[in-house]
Amino acid sequence: MKRFFAFTLIALFATACLFIANLNAHNKPFDVDYGTVLDNVFVEAYASTSWSASSEVASSHMDGFVMNNGGKATKAYYDFETNVDGPIWKKKNKQKGGETWVAIGERWSGNYNVSFDLSNVRAGNWTIWASSDITVKSDMNGDGDVDDMEDVSSKSAYSDIHFVIQ
Repeated sequence: MKRFFAFTLIALFATACLFIANLNAHNKPFDVDYGTVLDNVFVEAYASTSWSASSEVASSHMDGFVMNNGGKATKAYYDFETNVDGPIWKKKNKQKGGETWVAIGERWSGNYNVSFDLSNVRAGNWTIWASSDITVKSDMNGDGDVDDMEDVSSKSAYSDIHFVIQ
């Protein structure tokens, strides 16, 4: 009987943890993914989303950061993307991406801020999401050509919130 009670208690606890994790996975106002300070090339990605009912504006903020402490020139590829979905307004997508060289001992940072005015849209359930994806590759022979680039690090951050417009 004691074993059955212990097993039931553990099963209920695990179910509650999974339920809470599932709730958080679908309403995540910010996210960050980063390496360690001991990495030769430190990479960080950040994304956040917000909704203001008073001004009826949904906003997103995306960041990327690369610090090259390694012995090779690196190239950072970044992609910041955000989107708003609603009852009839689908895929209001905004995106910014590119690539940049990060020299030895140098840093790069980039960000992208987007606001969506939702004051004249249909009432209902809405979602805003944002993502930051940063991939860093090193030039293995130092010639500045991309023919011998090797992946060093990739970081991704994702944020979304759900809200209701009355």
